[in-house]
Amino acid sequence: MKKINLIILDEEEEYVKKLACGIRQREGERIEAVWYSDRESFLENQAKADLLLLGEEFHEKGFIESLAREERGMKPVLLADECVKKELAKYPVILKFQSIDQIIRNIYRVAAEDDGDDMVCPLASKEIVGVYAPWNYEISVLFSKIMSQIMAERRKLLYVSLAENCFEIQQEEDLADLISFLRMERGNAQARLQSILKKRGKVHYLPAMGNPQNMWDMSGEDYRRLWETLSADIDHDALLFEFGAAYEGVYEDMCRCMKIYCPYQEAFGNGAKRQMEHIICLYNQKELEAKVEYVKMPYIRRERSGTDSMNGGLVQELLYSEFGDKLRGNRYGE
Repeated sequence: MKKINLIILDEEEEYVKKLACGIRQREGERIEAVWYSDRESFLENQAKADLLLLGEEFHEKGFIESLAREERGMKPVLLADECVKKELAKYPVILKFQSIDQIIRNIYRVAAEDDGDDMVCPLASKEIVGVYAPWNYEISVLFSKIMSQIMAERRKLLYVSLAENCFEIQQEEDLADLISFLRMERGNAQARLQSILKKRGKVHYLPAMGNPQNMWDMSGEDYRRLWETLSADIDHDALLFEFGAAYEGVYEDMCRCMKIYCPYQEAFGNGAKRQMEHIICLYNQKELEAKVEYVKMPYIRRERSGTDSMNGGLVQELLYSEFGDKLRGNRYGE
């Protein structure tokens, strides 16, 4: 994704300076943010940008249209306290008084409406690790959360889950919103991806679909577009991909992975192995045999399962336990 050049124009000097510096600090590699607090300085500098974020003092139809006539290539975006004038309804709006992280996500959302991703990173250059445990969805989620944190200790990691979002607080946007955007086949997919990503510790993750129906409605073409978008992502050099229910082409997609972890608990150990062996034989994907690694998970008391354990306590406990150390040693030869 090319770097976004952003100009912020707002009369509240302390606010606009703080906002621009915050954006630089968080997204300096992807967004170049400069600021002005008065119209004269802005016009004198003949500045150019991809996006022009305008405070309410500059929500003047004539002023905005004059900027368009000057052909600076800037897209006006209204920074609003609450609402905007009806005559300006055609311009995108970002609410002023929200967290800087939310403002950044909205900047990416607006940038996504413009065509063109000018950089592509072949997916083959990433470290891609898969997780597959259709025999126990809860174990799959738990293992993926632990492994994502371990991988993020040494790599810039993106965690993508095709499992249903049953153990997370519902997000404003999730994987379903990215798929809907990709179906339009226009706009900047990388900017849209950035607008949806969340962060937990060092792990960047794409929130899983909150509505199971969205997952069931995905087509083979949807999965192809998703993998293309992940291929073009240059901000992460590792990908943890949690496979959910089987879909058309799922086992071909598994071949993209360097390794596929199949977590299980003792009661289903042989069943998990037999199921994977059957799948490999049925779909003639012998390439997967050498990539599959079965991981026995510690016994988890049923009263500890559910939202609380998935969201924090149990994940952290296992991450720094003998089990977590074993996963680190398995990955890095320590």
